[in-house]
Amino acid sequence: MNTKWVKFICNSNAQIFSESLLKFPITQNELFGFDVHSFNEEMSHCSYFEKVTETLSYTLPSGELIKYEVVKIVSFEFKVFFACNESILLCVYEPSKSLKSFIKNLTDSLRKQIFISNATMDIIRFYNFVKSSKLFSDFCVSEITVSNLMFDENNSGELTVKSRMNALAVLEQRFRETGYTCKVMKFTFFHYGNKCQIKISKTGSIEFSGDIDDFLPKFILETLNHR
Repeated sequence: MNTKWVKFICNSNAQIFSESLLKFPITQNELFGFDVHSFNEEMSHCSYFEKVTETLSYTLPSGELIKYEVVKIVSFEFKVFFACNESILLCVYEPSKSLKSFIKNLTDSLRKQIFISNATMDIIRFYNFVKSSKLFSDFCVSEITVSNLMFDENNSGELTVKSRMNALAVLEQRFRETGYTCKVMKFTFFHYGNKCQIKISKTGSIEFSGDIDDFLPKFILETLNHR
């Protein structure tokens, strides 16, 4: 499953948040709307719907330009996790290519002052948080991409390491004395005998398989708050 995580600061809670979105229900006559499936003190599970009109065109053999409009439907589910310090973590499931209009409609619907930022991940820290959990075992970093890697005092660049064992260990062994920025990591592990996989990017995109949906918010919040 592909997910996109966004962090924002807002003085709200799950009940106020959910009631605000319910004022903009999903209907055929509106350009966008929300539905709230459930909520508790820590989380709100919602859906988003939007009609997007695009103008397309083609040229006839005579040279005449024909324009027409196409209405596309954007819809997806999202969850919102509430922390105690007004930090709110938004997770969009199977997001569209751009979340710009969704974020705008969401913030307009809440009618509160909101400070939004990408959930910029310290991937190594996230990996260490997951690895330190007693719920998981048999970790394998199969792929890692890093940038700002210093090959020597005059040369730096981006590097992708793939391994059947531990790509992170290979990277640290070969470049132990230099710093780098981790952009993407793919790793696998086992949860009660079931194999799980996570691919995480620095910009907050996470693809995962396996029964780990309930654990991700905790590890992400720990990573973002542990500065």
